[in-house]
Amino acid sequence: MRIVGGGLEIPRSFCGVMDFPAPVQNSSFTKIRKQLLNVTCDVAHKFMSDAVEEEIKLTQNSSKETVEVDDSNQEAIHRLSIENLEQEDMSENESELTNTPDEVVASTRNIGVQGDGTWQRRGHRSYNGVFTSIGQESGKILDIDVLSSYCLQCNLYEKIHGSEGTPEWQEWFSAHLPSCTKNHIGSSGSMESSAIVDIFRRSVEKYDVKYVSYLGDGDFSTFSKILEAKPYGNHVVVTKKECCGHVQKRFGKQLRTLKEKIKSKILSDRKKIGGKGR
Repeated sequence: MRIVGGGLEIPRSFCGVMDFPAPVQNSSFTKIRKQLLNVTCDVAHKFMSDAVEEEIKLTQNSSKETVEVDDSNQEAIHRLSIENLEQEDMSENESELTNTPDEVVASTRNIGVQGDGTWQRRGHRSYNGVFTSIGQESGKILDIDVLSSYCLQCNLYEKIHGSEGTPEWQEWFSAHLPSCTKNHIGSSGSMESSAIVDIFRRSVEKYDVKYVSYLGDGDFSTFSKILEAKPYGNHVVVTKKECCGHVQKRFGKQLRTLKEKIKSKILSDRKKIGGKGR
C-alpha cells in the first residue's frame, strides 16, 4: 500500500469488500511503516554514496580526456607544469588563510550537478516537494531533500486551541518539534531554491565533495540563491552551465511566436516567413 501512496484505509476497504479478516491495527501499521522508512533510507544513502564516487571518477576521466598534452611540445608541458605549481601555491595560501569549509578548497573531489524538483500538485499551491541533485556525468541521483510547508498536528492543534504564540502552544510545540513535518516557510515556488542550497551546504560534510558547477534549467533564481549562500566559502565560486535542451525550448518558442506574428508579412526577399523552401 505504501508503494502506491495509500494508507491503512485502503487495505481496510479492500478486506471489507472481499469479506477478508481485518488487516493490522493502526499501531502495528505505524511500527511497520517506520521500519520500512529506516531500511529505505539506509539503502538510498548507500546507493547515493556509490553514485557520488562514480561521479567523481567520471569527472576525473572527463577532465583527462578534455586536456590532452602533446609530449613533443616541451614548451607546453613546461608551461602546464608552472601553472600547476602556481595553482598549488595559491591553494596552499588560501587554505592557510581560511577555515572550514574554505580549508577544503584544494580538494580534488569537485563535481558538477544539476538540480531538479517535483511537487505533490501542479502549480504554486503544493504543500510538499521533493528535490534532487543529479550528477552531470553519471545522471544518477546524489542527494535528495524533502520540504513541506504543512503539518497536520500543528493545524489540528491551532483549530482546537487557537493560534500559535500562547504559552500553552509553546509548551506543546517544544514537545512536538522533533516530529513536526513542516520544515519550510514560504511559497511553494521558493522550495526548490531552498532545498538546492541546503544540498550544496551539506555536500562536504555528507560526501566530502564540492559541487563546483550547476547545470541550470533556465531559472536563474536558484543559482542566484546558491551564489548568495556561498556554500564553500569565498574562495570557491560555483559556476553555471546552461542546459541546451532548455535553450532550444526557449529559442523554439520565440521563433514560433515570431512566425505567428509576421506570417502574413512580405519580407525583403518578397517571400513570407513560412511555406515551402523556408
